[in-house]
Amino acid sequence: MSHAFTAGALFCLYAIRSEPSALVEQTVQRSASALAGIGPFALLRVVVLADRAPARDASLSRTAMAMAA
Repeated sequence: MSHAFTAGALFCLYAIRSEPSALVEQTVQRSASALAGIGPFALLRVVVLADRAPARDASLSRTAMAMAA
């Protein structure tokens, strides 16, 4: 998957510029590779952790204190 993403980024680069410099080519390749590596984790975090409600710290609530007394 990451190889296809990187190859697609380089394909787009060559579609925009017929002869990019080595620095531009490496920058696009490394950026695409980084996004391909980080992307699934970011997507997983958004999808999996978005449904969770923030946890309430009930250890020091008024009800907890009354029950402990």
